[in-house]
Amino acid sequence: MSLLADILKEIPLSAVLREKISTAEAEITILKDENAFLKDKLREAKTQIGNLEKRIENLTHNPDLDETDVLLLKHLALIEHYEQRTAERIALPSELKLLVVKHRLHRLVGSGYLMAHSIGGPDYYVQQKSLDHLIKNNLLA
Repeated sequence: MSLLADILKEIPLSAVLREKISTAEAEITILKDENAFLKDKLREAKTQIGNLEKRIENLTHNPDLDETDVLLLKHLALIEHYEQRTAERIALPSELKLLVVKHRLHRLVGSGYLMAHSIGGPDYYVQQKSLDHLIKNNLLA
């Protein structure tokens, strides 16, 4: 019995009150067990959600990049901060046609891999998503 039941033993109570106390203690025990069970289930669900989020990230993050996209991202990530980041500047060392580079850069901006600032012509900057991909795949050397 609980401490409350021990204390109440000394006090003369009716059988009805003793039964109510006993029932309340049993309900408390059941609720504590149920609470522990639900906490375990919640922990399991959170773990499963985390695993599913990782799977979603892996499935949606990489397939939209091919070798040319990775080449452009890598090139942009390695350009010094004071250098031009225009499509023309990026097309020169990559040996890609300017039209292809512009198309790819535009698509990478739309996918969230790059950000474009336009003052006299767009300059392109890598976003965190690009760096995450390059670092995760060990492409920055």
